[in-house]
Amino acid sequence: MNSTRSHKNRMGSKSMWYHKATGTAFILGLFTLLSACDVLDPEEQIPAYMEIDGFTLTVNPVTDGSASSKITDAWVYSDGELIGVFELPCKFPVLQEGFHNIIIKPGIKVNGISGSRGYYPFYVPFEQRIELIAGQSVKVTPGISYYPGKVQFNEAFEDGGIAFVSFGDSDTNIVKTSDPSLVFEGSYSGVMNLNTTDDYFLITTADAYDLPKTGTPVFLEMNYKADLPLIVGLIAQISGENQKKEVMILNANSEWNKIYINLTGVTSSNQSASNFKLYFEVYGDSATSSAKVLLDNVKLVYN
Repeated sequence: MNSTRSHKNRMGSKSMWYHKATGTAFILGLFTLLSACDVLDPEEQIPAYMEIDGFTLTVNPVTDGSASSKITDAWVYSDGELIGVFELPCKFPVLQEGFHNIIIKPGIKVNGISGSRGYYPFYVPFEQRIELIAGQSVKVTPGISYYPGKVQFNEAFEDGGIAFVSFGDSDTNIVKTSDPSLVFEGSYSGVMNLNTTDDYFLITTADAYDLPKTGTPVFLEMNYKADLPLIVGLIAQISGENQKKEVMILNANSEWNKIYINLTGVTSSNQSASNFKLYFEVYGDSATSSAKVLLDNVKLVYN
């Protein structure tokens, strides 16, 4: 495949995404987070209150990898009915009393965008029967985990090899670093170095993956830190040819960030693709004397 050193920012976002998998409906869209003043009228029934500071994610390190997460919201249900979506930490009124079956789903910013939020379909929701008492507050710390078998690819850079390779006319490759100032967690992270000579890199997963193309959700999770904008996409093999499908461009950032990137639109719109490879791409220039892109805990998560 021939690559080019000029590109346009084609990043776009979809305001609505719907899928149905294993009998569960999941809707992503623009919405307003609720607050106590939205639902409480002091002249009416005295409410009970619920408090949620955050979620606790428990993982199997062998099958799930890192427990790194970035859960921003709580989707709260009582007896199957949605009470509301609340930005964490939160305290909110509930106009119910007695014991109720409470389900709390962990919410994320899809593609890191505040205006596109949804509950993450690969975390098992928290469920507990809770007693609600008018005028009193109950504090809940939801414990969650991944659904078994959903993390299909995980590169934490802790093993002997690296699951990424350079592609096309990339000037450089990804290597492991043990520099404590660069490592996100564990002993190693992945680093790509750019300079005035090596000013372009394109890396892909070494293996190709048969990602779902039926609207079933496919997500990329990762921790990253980048001195330059980082392009994320998929290379679809169509009729024996590799075609780059850009998903989004991540802005440069000086601190480690966790992001959940929705790949479903790309996989579903390329029905003729026999398989896909994940890719990362960065363009430097003659003024790039020294720049680094760091990755850790790169996961492909899908059914």
